[in-house]
Amino acid sequence: MAQIQKFVYTLIMFLSLFVMVTNGMVSTNAYIHRCIHQDDCPKYMCEISVLPECINGFCTCV
Repeated sequence: MAQIQKFVYTLIMFLSLFVMVTNGMVSTNAYIHRCIHQDDCPKYMCEISVLPECINGFCTCV
């Protein structure tokens, strides 16, 4: 009985870790920023070679 309980706990921990890791990988941007102007977009959200731009109210790396 204790082995079943350990297995269930381990399974829950593994699945929750998997959900947390994949949830951050949904988009290429780690964070979704709303914007009105291009200056509203943080410069740290994109890689060095691309610039953040405000497109349709959201900051995207272009």
